[in-house]
Amino acid sequence: MPSLEGLDVPDAILSTARYDPPLSSLDKNSLTQPSSAPSPYGLLAYHHDRLVQAAAAFAWTSAAQSLEGEQGLIKLRQRLDQAVSQWQTQNDDKSDQPLRVSLPTMMLEDEASYSVRWCTLPQLRILVFPTADDDDLITVQAFACNPITPISNFFNLALANPATLNALSSSSTFTYIPVRLDPARTSPSIWTQYKTTARDHYLASRERAGLGRDYNKPDEVLLFNQDDQVMEGSLANVGFYRDGAWVTPHDEAGGLNGVMRRWLLEQGRWKQGTILRGEVSRGEWVLLSNGLRGCFVGRIES
Repeated sequence: MPSLEGLDVPDAILSTARYDPPLSSLDKNSLTQPSSAPSPYGLLAYHHDRLVQAAAAFAWTSAAQSLEGEQGLIKLRQRLDQAVSQWQTQNDDKSDQPLRVSLPTMMLEDEASYSVRWCTLPQLRILVFPTADDDDLITVQAFACNPITPISNFFNLALANPATLNALSSSSTFTYIPVRLDPARTSPSIWTQYKTTARDHYLASRERAGLGRDYNKPDEVLLFNQDDQVMEGSLANVGFYRDGAWVTPHDEAGGLNGVMRRWLLEQGRWKQGTILRGEVSRGEWVLLSNGLRGCFVGRIES
């Protein structure tokens, strides 16, 4: 477990998921280990797992205990369902619209409490707050969202290879994310291994890459550790095509083990390996992944 010595406690640990009704009928969304029930939330069981693991890593014992197990997952799902219902009531029952939900876990007192905020993208952001009142365990706020990734591509783009992407790139409808390289290095820590509200290392990386100290541009930047190994992106995990397979930086590189990355590894779509700065080529295709967009395409620009 990473050391907390000398580090401040974050305001919250969090996870970002996608609500999209067609996910309920996608078998791949239930292909978790162990398998999970059909759900309109993308890989919800893995979002739940990451919150439990992060709470334990930050020694939020009460939060971890209230989150863990089937009952913790049920409570999380209930709060998400309530948020979706509230959002639909306020927005003329747009029940078919994908949504973004954030799930942060905040450190307040004793128990865990969730806050789910709706943002301007199809995602669910889950925050977990340690509070004494179990009724406030999960709090959800909703905002209108615009779809960004077709649900048909959420899992299926993981089957692509560079030759496929070259062929697809001739289509006027093909889109990809420009990917830049951080010229500096980022020290691995508990902040890079677990998703929290402490985002300064990502914002600094984006600023150094010329993207600004914010997330206003969709462009991605890759972070490198002190050994010049790729860790991850500021918004997504990354996979490189090497020797006939997609390779994502290994856990020891210090990056986040995202929920979609976990699914890709467990399904054998990706494998772990070491990717050095000098091995990353301008113009090469990469696959990016996160809980909101699933698997999507990037291209190295600099």
